Amino acid sequence: MASFIENFNSLDPSLWSVADGYAEPAIIYDATWRIANASLDSVNGLLSLKITPDTAPSATRTYAAGEIKSVGAAYGFGSYSVRMKASSEPGVISAFFLSSGGAGEIDIQLGYFGDHSHGMLRCNYSTGGSAGTPQIIELGFDPTAAFHTYTLNWTASTIVWMVDGNQVAAAFGTTPIPTIPGQIFLNCWPTTGNDAFAGAYSGHPTAAVYDWLSYTASGEDLSIGAASFVSGTTSVFRNGGTLTGTAFITNYGGSSALIPAAKITSTDPSGNAIDFGLATDIYIAPGQTVPVAMSRKFFQGDLPGVWQGFFAYQGDDGSWTNGNPFIFYVI
Repeated sequence: MASFIENFNSLDPSLWSVADGYAEPAIIYDATWRIANASLDSVNGLLSLKITPDTAPSATRTYAAGEIKSVGAAYGFGSYSVRMKASSEPGVISAFFLSSGGAGEIDIQLGYFGDHSHGMLRCNYSTGGSAGTPQIIELGFDPTAAFHTYTLNWTASTIVWMVDGNQVAAAFGTTPIPTIPGQIFLNCWPTTGNDAFAGAYSGHPTAAVYDWLSYTASGEDLSIGAASFVSGTTSVFRNGGTLTGTAFITNYGGSSALIPAAKITSTDPSGNAIDFGLATDIYIAPGQTVPVAMSRKFFQGDLPGVWQGFFAYQGDDGSWTNGNPFIFYVI
């Protein structure tokens, strides 16, 4: 499957489906997936997967929960990243994972594991019913308080988990590494009755929030993270207000990379192209993540209304490639 960036401004039904109306067989999932529990903030480009009491007449579980999965061709070896903020409730799993059914699964799970006093990362995988030993990671920050980037790099012989560009766990095949391509899942669910696993869930409505997700296929070393505005800002005044856009470029290859030029750019309501700035000769060492941040001050001459912003970069042949758009307002 081709590399992509999903900004969650919309959900393309040819790429994603929203789970609805069924419950997982394992009772640890004390919820039925409901389409209403997966919602988009199209302005800010955010996906919220919520847990609420299930009030449907046909309810067989206590709660309703949200899940989306990719559809169509399966995804194979490569690098997968998600920028997300986990639910702040104990007893809840906020997840991103790959699954090829019984053939294999690779997990990124955020929850109150271990001592249950704060959120932690659980890295796990399975192949054909044989599960690897889960690795519980102390993150050194609260994953429920802010967005962070979680990455898994998958090859035929290894799985490496990273947080904000730093390796935190790895698997080298003590249990065989999955090799069958799978679908991408994002979900948030309660573990009622399994306090030893992830703590006791209070029953309060809660959500995991996802900012963007990217996949870089093996053989494509550079991953261009989706751009967005810092602090979730989506509007600016024309009397000197300032917006800052930020994107991240990660080099997953074994040699250094050089991008001739990159920029945060935008189009105003009339379609005029307006750049925030330009960076040239961006050097990225193997394994390094480089942020590209640019600010622009807005004045009375700028058109009011809906603008679209982009992260754009230049290839060796001189051509420019735009990332997915994000929307902001000039008022």
